[in-house]
Amino acid sequence: MNNAYIKNLLSINKKAFQFLHDVEGFDFEKPYFITQQPGKFTANTVKKAVAETMNPAACKISVFIVPTASRCLQDLYFAVLKLNNFSACRRDGVSYWNYRVAAPGLDIDYCFNIRDFEELRKKQTESIFIIAQDKCYIKEPETKIFNVSRRYTLDDARKSTDGRGNDYIKSLVLTATDGSGARFTYEPYNTFYGNEKRSADIADHIDKSGYLLRPHRFALMERAETLRRTRKQAEADNADYTNEIAELQKRIDATRILLSNAVLNCQDATAARGVSNKMNYFSYALSYFETFKEKINSKRYASIERINSDIEDIKDKLDHCAE
Repeated sequence: MNNAYIKNLLSINKKAFQFLHDVEGFDFEKPYFITQQPGKFTANTVKKAVAETMNPAACKISVFIVPTASRCLQDLYFAVLKLNNFSACRRDGVSYWNYRVAAPGLDIDYCFNIRDFEELRKKQTESIFIIAQDKCYIKEPETKIFNVSRRYTLDDARKSTDGRGNDYIKSLVLTATDGSGARFTYEPYNTFYGNEKRSADIADHIDKSGYLLRPHRFALMERAETLRRTRKQAEADNADYTNEIAELQKRIDATRILLSNAVLNCQDATAARGVSNKMNYFSYALSYFETFKEKINSKRYASIERINSDIEDIKDKLDHCAE
């Protein structure tokens, strides 16, 4: 093992080995391989380098890519070699923010898509670090589940702007207090609610005991909304609309007679088109009325307001028939 390669990688990002342990399950108390190579690379050149001391087929192989100086590429890019293909895009569940370092170091990052990675690999690579370890030593990392109901200690808070000059808390870096040492990056506004105002005040996001406030507030709001909907549903289920249904039926019967007489009295095409237009409204009224009765009988209305609205729609269609 070449200590110079280890030193070089740590000088770029002192958390690189921690990242490999947390994300890929490398055990650095066991034998592993590391090397550094200049310039562009391929799957074959990476496997060839590993093959000098280990069997690539029996190893987990990861690479860190140091890009050439660029305004766009200013991070240490990570990829995994699987068979003959690299996986270099964002990994679900990985908190890249946890492995940020101070300048002049490079933060660990990912490529947005395969095309970006291919461009980086072929034309924008200054050097790469290849790290490999026999799969028998790999300890697949436990899945750390972020639970908004638990307590956390606040390690860092990062702000952003909404583009209108208003700052807000974009993310919180948190450590679980359950003894696991699990760290998470929590983005409070990853889920946004309507006209909610984004806050830049830490006290609006986490209390002194370490509980996250925003999820708790919205959980209370959702429970209140569920209770409101349940009460409205019960009110609709228990309502008696027998009289309203009978009244609508009488209006429909009267409208049917009215339209029948209009058909019998048609003397020209203009009158027929007028009756045809009214028949369309009558067709809608009948369809709405059938649906209305079915929903009343099966108790599928969510509120009294919705019932009354549908009644008004039926009446409106019948009114058009009488014009």
